[in-house]
Amino acid sequence: MKKNLLYLFALICSVTLFTACSDDDDPVGLSTATMAGTYQGSIDVYLGSATGSPIVDGMEVPVTVTRQDDANVTVALSNFTIPNFLDDPVTISVPCSVEIVDGDAIMEGTSTVTIEGIGTDMPVSVTGASDGSNMGLDIEVAANVFGVPMTVYVEFVGSK
Repeated sequence: MKKNLLYLFALICSVTLFTACSDDDDPVGLSTATMAGTYQGSIDVYLGSATGSPIVDGMEVPVTVTRQDDANVTVALSNFTIPNFLDDPVTISVPCSVEIVDGDAIMEGTSTVTIEGIGTDMPVSVTGASDGSNMGLDIEVAANVFGVPMTVYVEFVGSK
């Protein structure tokens, strides 16, 4: 009988060696905090439609993502210019909602931008995705240049 109790005690001790608390597991996942930072990359700019030849091809620019809370970030493209078209630098800053889907942060947001000499309060929309290290964005500005409506499409691809 004492021998059976000894075996039972040994079994209980060995089982407890293989358990761990969930607090020991520090999951590192994608969040607005891990997305935040500056992404170095390049943009292509199109006028009229997002197909055809870009008016700017592969221009190196930084895009900054700033965390607002657990579900929102602000995406900013600072000192944006288009050579021979938009010489005065413009900052495009758009608050975006974030949803984590299958390991990617999906971003969407709208705002307005003012461009000196061209127009005020032009609608801007941003859609994109990030895995925390790499990011792709589509920025669309509904411009009104000297009374002529046109859409400016900006495609960004970059990494931290």
